[in-house]
Amino acid sequence: MASPCGRTREAGLVGRWSTVAGSRADYTVAVNVAGVRTPAHVVGRTSAVSGSTDVVTTAKGLVARHARVRVDLRKLDSGNEQRDERLHDEGLDSNRFPFATFDATADVAVPAGARPCQTQIRGDLTLHGVTHAAAIPITIVLRQSRAQVSGVITFERSEFDVTLPKVAGIISVGQGVTMRFHLLLERARP
Repeated sequence: MASPCGRTREAGLVGRWSTVAGSRADYTVAVNVAGVRTPAHVVGRTSAVSGSTDVVTTAKGLVARHARVRVDLRKLDSGNEQRDERLHDEGLDSNRFPFATFDATADVAVPAGARPCQTQIRGDLTLHGVTHAAAIPITIVLRQSRAQVSGVITFERSEFDVTLPKVAGIISVGQGVTMRFHLLLERARP
């Protein structure tokens, strides 16, 4: 289990950190058949994730500042091409709004040690052309020159004006969306 994040002052961590291969994001929604909530869920995934943050020194230790993550929604894959096309054309309308972004509005303490720690990142989440303030619980693991940052947020589709029509009048998607991300970041070489 992860503990709260402490702060480090390790100067070797200062600099620009960017996502590398292995970063990914996914969504999960419940599917209802003929108005009955079933245990069925649809999961869509993508590795088309980019992001960066600047680790800087403050009086209280190191912080990650100006964190930004961008997910290319056109690359989401649920394993069903027809469903993905409908999502791109109608639901997320990713042909018009190709990216979901998260821009941090507050600093996050850079953890001390290599043990997983939990904290929260505050910022603006933009999806389908709509932006809302969000506080996302995250877990950070810092090992040598690589950081792993994982988080999950749940929201209602209607908060971001995402509507999905019923398929054949009997299959519908629930309002709740769970979005997960797993970022691998490395510090740029000086």
